[in-house]
Amino acid sequence: MEHLWNLARSEWTGGLTEAFTSMGVEASGLSTHRLADLACCPGTVAWQGAVRRFERYGAAQAVDGSPVQLDPDYGRYLLDRGGSGEALPGSLRFGANDPWLRLPFGGSVEFEGADVVESARATFSEAMAIVEAWRPALAAEMRAVCPDVQVIRDPSAHPDKIVSFSDNAVPGALFVSVRTSSGLISAHDLADSLVHEHRHQKLYLLERLQPIVEPTKRLIVSPWREDLRPPSGLFHAVFVFVELRRLWMHVRETSTGDLASRAAGTISETDRRLGEGIATLRDCPLTGFGRTLLDILEGEAALAAC
Repeated sequence: MEHLWNLARSEWTGGLTEAFTSMGVEASGLSTHRLADLACCPGTVAWQGAVRRFERYGAAQAVDGSPVQLDPDYGRYLLDRGGSGEALPGSLRFGANDPWLRLPFGGSVEFEGADVVESARATFSEAMAIVEAWRPALAAEMRAVCPDVQVIRDPSAHPDKIVSFSDNAVPGALFVSVRTSSGLISAHDLADSLVHEHRHQKLYLLERLQPIVEPTKRLIVSPWREDLRPPSGLFHAVFVFVELRRLWMHVRETSTGDLASRAAGTISETDRRLGEGIATLRDCPLTGFGRTLLDILEGEAALAAC
């Protein structure tokens, strides 16, 4: 993971330097190390990517196809962050009002207001405490690699469904819902969402170095989805749920009553789906690296079952 992070850090640092130059932002007051830290922040990565697309194509688009406008004030906002005492990265920002964590999605994503963010802040802290107690190294990795958590809602989803997503348009940002029709979700559910999306981001980083699937237009059945998915989508699901299975094993072992019963049911269902998913991927055009990683994931799933 450290090697992947260092490669991305180097690339993003060069990209931020170029973006500052393009937008006429003077960053000489930042040390080299501080500039590199700033470059790794999710909003910074999204902004420099948009600047690069403007330089090449004269325009940039959000994921929904709507045009994105560049604002040089964001460069100055970044300089202010870089000049502050804030850990960059190394601490988790929950619901920060950072425009470039949101602009890349246009109108395709709805974000909760400050009142909902504040009401869920204690639940977020509790969720991270669950991860910290389970695997301190994972909590540290999340703070380093995924330092921004945004709070979203999905009006098209069932009101009792907990939704979350991550997107390579904003590397290192996690997008989670915090409430259903019955109120705020539990800390365990939020911990599940955070670990889930962090694993997606971790695999995105890995894919920057090594592709896992050969080019293909093939669509396959995923036990986690109703729609057909490309092999890469199913691989992401297996990569995510191997880790989530371990989380819920921890919950089962440290809980009693309804929560322990729920954890046991979640583990059983995940076992079934992992078996189906791994079997399906065996028949997909994976790269050599993808086959090796699948072997490792299958072994980890088997070990977790012991």
